[in-house]
Amino acid sequence: MHNSIAYENDPSRRWHWNFTVTLGANAKQSISRPLMHSTIITFLFTVMLITTLSQTTIAQNKDGSSSNLVHPGIISRVSQHGLNLLADYLRNRVQRFMRFSAFQYNFSVGVPNNNVEIGIRSLDTAFFDSGSFNSKIAVIVPSKELIWSGSDFRASINSLVQLRPLDKRDSPTPLFSAHVPLKLERVRVELVLGPSVNQDGHLRTDVRQCRIVSGELLYDNLIREAGNFTSLVPLIHQITLARLSEMFCPVFVAELGPVISNRLLNTPLSTALFDHYFLNYGLTNAILYQPSLGSENRTTAERGDGSGNGSGIVLFHRGNVFGILRQGKTRINDFRLPILPQPMVPSNSKSAAKRMVVFQLSNYTLSSLFFWMDQYRKFDYEISKTTVKDKEIAAYLKTECGPKDICAGTLFPALAQNFPNGLVSIKSRTLTYPTILIERNRINVQVESRIDAFANYSDHNRRFLTATMRAKLQLQNTTFVNYVFSAELSIDTFDITNVVSLVDGIDAGSIEFLVNALNELIIADDMRHKLKEGVRLPVLLDFEQFGPGDVHLEDGSLVLSADLCFDELCKRTPANELGKQSRENGGNTMSNVDMDANYYDSV
Repeated sequence: MHNSIAYENDPSRRWHWNFTVTLGANAKQSISRPLMHSTIITFLFTVMLITTLSQTTIAQNKDGSSSNLVHPGIISRVSQHGLNLLADYLRNRVQRFMRFSAFQYNFSVGVPNNNVEIGIRSLDTAFFDSGSFNSKIAVIVPSKELIWSGSDFRASINSLVQLRPLDKRDSPTPLFSAHVPLKLERVRVELVLGPSVNQDGHLRTDVRQCRIVSGELLYDNLIREAGNFTSLVPLIHQITLARLSEMFCPVFVAELGPVISNRLLNTPLSTALFDHYFLNYGLTNAILYQPSLGSENRTTAERGDGSGNGSGIVLFHRGNVFGILRQGKTRINDFRLPILPQPMVPSNSKSAAKRMVVFQLSNYTLSSLFFWMDQYRKFDYEISKTTVKDKEIAAYLKTECGPKDICAGTLFPALAQNFPNGLVSIKSRTLTYPTILIERNRINVQVESRIDAFANYSDHNRRFLTATMRAKLQLQNTTFVNYVFSAELSIDTFDITNVVSLVDGIDAGSIEFLVNALNELIIADDMRHKLKEGVRLPVLLDFEQFGPGDVHLEDGSLVLSADLCFDELCKRTPANELGKQSRENGGNTMSNVDMDANYYDSV
């Protein structure tokens, strides 16, 4: 699962016994020869072709759409507070696996100068100081990476140390064998994390490197047990030091790697919305790494104070809703939109900055959603006997009725005279796609429709009215829960123009009265539920939401933010005490999905 993970000790750190490890690199020399003239031309042509193809590829989405989207439609952010929550979760994970003697190492190193072989094997974990162990995730701006650091790691691991003849024929039994504890003090282990889009089109965070940065080690009582081999004790420590990353890094990667991959920035780059369309999470820019205040030029995680002063990681998503066309058995993503995104910068909302995850949705994203809703006629209405399920309301559509009844014919007598024994049907269809305008105190949706009214008979229909209606809708009762933004649509105001009527008494005023009545009886309820399934946003940090999410309106964008929690933290308040409480809590409940390597495929 974790490919090409480098294990190394940091050579810049001093260790107990003043041993340092220097890592060398083998330099490779290249052999060159003169190039023929034709070869040079071919080479230049190939370079130009590859460059052109590369630029073309960069200008495409992963799904092959043309990249006209210069600006993002959605900006998302995981703050340092969110990273701190994940760090606390990883701390609990370390505490858990240390209770089960997770470290297993067994290696031998030959020492030709002394004609011996040194063998070291782990037995069990005798002690782990869970109280002093610290866990942090820092944003490192210069190298554009995240680093998890586990510091003040103190443990004692019972080990078997043996000295054997280098030539096994000299003696089949060990020259020396001792059971001694390997004591580790103030060890710092770091995992370098790399969020990226993998070949499956998922955004995913993997462990790129594991390194032991600093610490002290000592085989307790080894000098006393060594007897005649006391002179080899420093060498045993040096060999252990050189192998330390190989001894411990695989465990940290195996235990924490899947947790990080499944919990942090693990999401597909699109998701289905409602019935027919999808939201594109594809990235328009590289991930932006924001430092904490005063943290510029930090190079190691140990400098991170974890205060969360403006630090975090920011992602820029395309944020366009798209449809799928079917041509025979072929399905083609349809990215056509009549609008383009406008320049967008991350929100400077102070309240949102304090939250763990933040999303900023633009006019463009909501407009593209309503465009595709309009393509599937979600704003077209038909009021007729066949579409109205309520029999009492359907009775109002008659052009004639009894003297004690109320119907369209009693409201408009000319209708009964011109179209006796008929049934009224009213159809509205949009003339253009809805337009969205997000303001600081409201979200407006403008819809322009044409209204046609008919008198229906068994063998024919007669149109008796046409008009234009401009309606202003509002998004109300907005919520943000579990990465889903939901709202209710309602008609705020509307006006009727361009009325052409064949019935005396039916004019713009009477049409407004009729629309108001239909809105109260039918349209309002349908409109309210159009967004009931909500707009699902990418899961940046996979934990349970803590308390209500915040919905904040700015000019041109909608800012959503929330805090998260796990285990006992979800039962506590207030939110600003989460970090402190999580360090005091040693929760042991772990989700099974943490160790499922393929979990992200089902998200």
